[in-house]
Amino acid sequence: MGQNLVSDDKVMQEVIDAIVQTTGVEKSEVKPGSSLVNDLGVLSLDFLDVNFRLEQVFGIKMARNFVLEHAEEMFGEGQVIDENSDITEKGVEVLMLRVGEKANGLAPGTPVDELPGLVTPETLAKAVRDCL
Repeated sequence: MGQNLVSDDKVMQEVIDAIVQTTGVEKSEVKPGSSLVNDLGVLSLDFLDVNFRLEQVFGIKMARNFVLEHAEEMFGEGQVIDENSDITEKGVEVLMLRVGEKANGLAPGTPVDELPGLVTPETLAKAVRDCL
């Protein structure tokens, strides 16, 4: 059962505010489906700051590791990321669960380095709602 204390709109607004405050990107440029990396030019260190801001606002603890690293711990080494640092079929399944439609077209063999481009305000908001 979902939580009803914080509305989805409030979560999205706080995510957008965290992105704007961290990166200096204009608020009008941040759309729910914008890729933080590809569309907004967010740097990898900024992800930590955005997460920290969201943790402070909502009183939650967000994952510091990439979702596939957690999956590797659960399923075993090499099950979601292969020896070439590419995504396996199981890795694609895990990402579909986490980022939904943004992972459409993602195929086994995709380099892990391409995955930060899947992170959007929507996926961050989903992560916050999952913690709540």
